[in-house]
Amino acid sequence: MTPPNNPALEGIMADVTKVTGVTRPELFRKTRGFERFTLARFMVYHLMRQHQSGFTLSEIGTLMRRTHGAVISGIRALHKRAAYDKKLQRRIKLLREMGYKI
Repeated sequence: MTPPNNPALEGIMADVTKVTGVTRPELFRKTRGFERFTLARFMVYHLMRQHQSGFTLSEIGTLMRRTHGAVISGIRALHKRAAYDKKLQRRIKLLREMGYKI
């Protein structure tokens, strides 16, 4: 399944895939049990929410083929996990160095 064509989403996904090693198709997988896919997806949610275009939760959900509730839950999970996960903190640091606010 091909991701939607949105320039802001494409840029964010490219940077998240660089930092996490997760491929674009893996970001759209329906699996929940694979941590590396879900955390990368949650990073995309958060970066889209913080983007200058001001994506709404519903827009993010539509673009990422999820519900807005899944987006809210993912952003919250990312924030909780970032408090103690050193590997995630390193990835967040790399995204900050790329100019993102996370």
